[in-house]
Amino acid sequence: MTALTVNKDRPFRAPSGGLETMKVQLAGYTNRGAGNVAFTCFKGAVIACDVSDTDGYFGPMDFSAATGDLFGGIAMEKQAVTSVETADGSVELTVAKNGVWAFPKASLAITDLGAVIYATDTDAVTTTSTNAMAIGILEDIDDTYAWINIEDYFMRAIA
Repeated sequence: MTALTVNKDRPFRAPSGGLETMKVQLAGYTNRGAGNVAFTCFKGAVIACDVSDTDGYFGPMDFSAATGDLFGGIAMEKQAVTSVETADGSVELTVAKNGVWAFPKASLAITDLGAVIYATDTDAVTTTSTNAMAIGILEDIDDTYAWINIEDYFMRAIA
């Protein structure tokens, strides 16, 4: 799998109380990665905070996750940070905090039901934790999708 390069209308199942969203602040252009890095959070992407880079500020899950990094939900819209948005938090992104979200199932199987699922980028998931971020529990699987319940993993740091 590869990271998202376009918006993705990711299927989801809303919980009985409805889908909950919130705004997270994105890292600024001058502070993300090696600095002076433009980036885009596409709709449907896994969002994360790389605390060794921009503690408290978010972006797409496009890095090797490590201890302390946070899962910041699923992007509900597209937002871009360009050279104009130099300050951390100058751009906000609406993310989903809960729900059961569909991801390409890749190598996941029915035998993985109940397993912790990890994101390796903005669109790929696995049961392997190496350089990846826990985003939820595999709740269902069908011919196309792995259905992941993210609620208990939103804003959870990697231990």
